[in-house]
Amino acid sequence: MTLPLRCLLALLAVPAGWLASRFWDSSRPFRFLPGLFFVPALVLLALRARGIGSFLLSTAALWALFDAALCDLARREIPDRALLLLLGCALFSLLLDGSASLLSRGLGLLVSLPLLWVSRLCRCFGTGDALLFCACGLLLGWQKLLGTALLSLLACSLFAAFGLFQRKLALQSTLPFGPFAAAGAALMLLLFGL
Repeated sequence: MTLPLRCLLALLAVPAGWLASRFWDSSRPFRFLPGLFFVPALVLLALRARGIGSFLLSTAALWALFDAALCDLARREIPDRALLLLLGCALFSLLLDGSASLLSRGLGLLVSLPLLWVSRLCRCFGTGDALLFCACGLLLGWQKLLGTALLSLLACSLFAAFGLFQRKLALQSTLPFGPFAAAGAALMLLLFGL
């Protein structure tokens, strides 16, 4: 993709991100977050994208990750629309991108499937979180999924430790894990692309 086209996409990303934040399906307390994070992310995606198709798929995946994070924060559930959009992005990127590794993405899905079983067995995290990891595994591949898992577990642990230290959380407190998983996946998507 040429530099003028990248710059044009970056300029168009600012009003697109602002419009997206105006119509975000989330509760009132988190209304400002999409515009705060989505606009710079779109600009970064526009400057790093390999093509228009890659930019559009990455934008849709980023939208789905932000939607999953904000809905999990507000209602403690990850909406099906976010999971279906992530799966659609994964399937379209497999069809459009000739360099996409089917084996890597299949292994990403395979590595994340046991999380569904664990979520049913021990109830340590929700089924929506496990499904989010499955969709991210198919979208990003197993290498980026491991990075996502490491980043999200580290962020959640640091947040919980800080909350315990500040006495805002108790040992019996539960945290929604979806925002941490979505943030890790979004960071891997922004850093390494699809």
